[in-house]
Amino acid sequence: MPSKLDVFLIIGINQKLTIKEIIKKISSSSYLSIYNYINQLKDEKLIKKDKNYFYISKNTKSDELFSLVYFCFKNNIDYNKVILEKVSKYILTGYENDYLDTSIYNNKTIKKYNKYLSNAGIIYIESKKPLKVILIPSNFTNLLIKYFLNIVKNKKFNYNIENLDSKLEKEYSIFKKKQKNIISDQIKFVYTSLSLEGITLTLPQTEKLLKEDVSPNVPLYKDIQQTTDYKKAIDYLLKNKLNLENILVFHSIAMNSLNFGSGEFRSQNVKIKGNPNFSIPDYKELPTLLNNFEDKLISFFSKKQKIPEIIENASYLHNEFQRIHPFIDGNSRTSRAIFSIYLVKKNLPLINVPVGYFDIYMKQTKMSKVRNDLEFSNLMKLIVLKNLSDR
Repeated sequence: MPSKLDVFLIIGINQKLTIKEIIKKISSSSYLSIYNYINQLKDEKLIKKDKNYFYISKNTKSDELFSLVYFCFKNNIDYNKVILEKVSKYILTGYENDYLDTSIYNNKTIKKYNKYLSNAGIIYIESKKPLKVILIPSNFTNLLIKYFLNIVKNKKFNYNIENLDSKLEKEYSIFKKKQKNIISDQIKFVYTSLSLEGITLTLPQTEKLLKEDVSPNVPLYKDIQQTTDYKKAIDYLLKNKLNLENILVFHSIAMNSLNFGSGEFRSQNVKIKGNPNFSIPDYKELPTLLNNFEDKLISFFSKKQKIPEIIENASYLHNEFQRIHPFIDGNSRTSRAIFSIYLVKKNLPLINVPVGYFDIYMKQTKMSKVRNDLEFSNLMKLIVLKNLSDR
């Protein structure tokens, strides 16, 4: 059965629709239920009617709800299970305390909410006995409590995760016994990495494009091209040695759609759009910085390391390469590839950044004010732990 949010999303995506068109797009014969949802949305001033057409109202509430629903839709999250007032009240407790208040609802409800929110990367379950749940604060969680509770909150994420290194060792041991394919998640990696760069394809569209070669009906052809190019580039780097020469080849494949500069180190100075605090070295310093980077990469590969140290080294390489910023464009997606493929070469799985961690990750990378390798390393350890525990 369709839901009220299904109807709202369909109207929002398509701008103007008749009831017949809404029913057709939802693939439902339930005219009465859709008609009732439309009336509810009208009463709540979330949609308006112009002659026979329905469209999203131009007000704060409708804009906020569409942002919430579309975020879930794009990332393959079930918005009907997450965008609820009861969930917003549960999440609010994570802003007010170190841990979410799991006593707010009965055990069955909390277990259900934890499952949905953990899968989306919105919370992290630190322990099950006793139950300790940490909020991963983000623009999405900020907006969710603002929409339902009219409360404006912001919170810095607490990186002091209890026994993080030992948990990584334990989860990696379980992962090894399962004998999972360490490079089975290329599509999700491609999707999450490019979503961080503003590529508009949804996760289902990305899967269809890369698995079935079915191009989505979207106006931005470059989004499709960058997605297919990035997948080819990841495949190349997975099959070849991780060194500066192959990173350059990776960039030439991944950024094939650039008018200039793919596979070439920059010969000019650049800035991060929207972040004047991000310090980028002069292009004349690149040869020395890149030589030092490769020396570090070689030294990391030459040592036998435990899992926490491997992630610390991969995090350093990510941070260092992004701050060297050797390309005109594509530095962040290349840095993420270096991080994840270094881990693969060390027998860890291909790691993606869960959508709930996007905002924290961005604040630690190209939206950061100062470099903090320790804080970034702890964040990436938590992301690796999330990836391992989800397998």
